[in-house]
Amino acid sequence: MKKKKWFKKRYIPVVLLMLVVGCNAIGFGDMTTSEDEIFKQFKEAGIKYYSTRTLGGENNEIFFAQASNAILTDSTPVFIFAHGTPGALSNSMAYLLDTTLLRKGIVVAYDRPGFGLSYKGKDVARLETQVADLKRLMGEFEGRKIFLIGHSYGAPVILHAAMDYPNKVAGIVWLGGVVHTAWKAHAWWRKPINYPPLKWFIPSSMIVSNKEIIHLGDGLRQIENRWNEVTCPVIMIQGSDDWLAIPSNTEYADSMLVATSYKKTVVVPDASHFFYFSKTRYIVNALETLLEL
Repeated sequence: MKKKKWFKKRYIPVVLLMLVVGCNAIGFGDMTTSEDEIFKQFKEAGIKYYSTRTLGGENNEIFFAQASNAILTDSTPVFIFAHGTPGALSNSMAYLLDTTLLRKGIVVAYDRPGFGLSYKGKDVARLETQVADLKRLMGEFEGRKIFLIGHSYGAPVILHAAMDYPNKVAGIVWLGGVVHTAWKAHAWWRKPINYPPLKWFIPSSMIVSNKEIIHLGDGLRQIENRWNEVTCPVIMIQGSDDWLAIPSNTEYADSMLVATSYKKTVVVPDASHFFYFSKTRYIVNALETLLEL
């Protein structure tokens, strides 16, 4: 019995790692979506206004897509979606195609630095760098109300942005956010896969993700005394059965958000960390609530 337990603890991560290696060999794990694929989906959905763009140059490019069916004016709001880790703007495709959001504003999703077509495969692991690049994207919509939506690792990115740029962020919605300063990357295999020969067999998106996770605790501790700088409305959506971003993250955030003009927690029953992909109505409803404030 003891040997069986020891096997489970020690070798299951290795088996999972081998599965990742195998997936890499057949090309699985690359979440990049090409412009042609994005345009095809926009055309099939009959969206009026859509485009893709790349900000910056070869070494600091940010790739994003935007879509809208609204009558565009200077006051049309913008919804920017920041994906988790690993991930890509394709994770937010359901929202880029959502008829309710498209009717109400401009929906934007981007490849966070290090993923997809943004700094592809490069080490952009620091939270503050992620926030600086989100700010560059926000600059493309200067003068409009900007609402930020972040899933998983995307949550601390948009939280940090709300602290740094309070006059530019009209509201945030985070989904299964990892924001507790006590969070640590405990898995013993995280550091070894950053080095040869293991890293040669791992998808680049997984390497970037691994580095983000390792450094996330440091990034969260750097902003732990700044929660009172978040003054915009905040809606936190938490899956009841989330074992990656456990509910204590949301409980911690609720206790720390003392200066927000509006604060609400929504629990999605029987939902895991990945409700973002299938429970879109919760996110759309949250954005409609923020628009009405």
